[in-house]
Amino acid sequence: MTLVPGDIIMTGTPGSVVIRNGDIVECNISRFYSLRNKVSD
Repeated sequence: MTLVPGDIIMTGTPGSVVIRNGDIVECNISRFYSLRNKVSD
């Protein structure tokens, strides 16, 4: 699956929080570099 800018990955993790402007969102997948992005509106 190809991800494009603006895509949101939802894992169904309980206790999720609101993502706000200025937050850092990080995605980790085994054997790949971490992907970190700063949230901006």
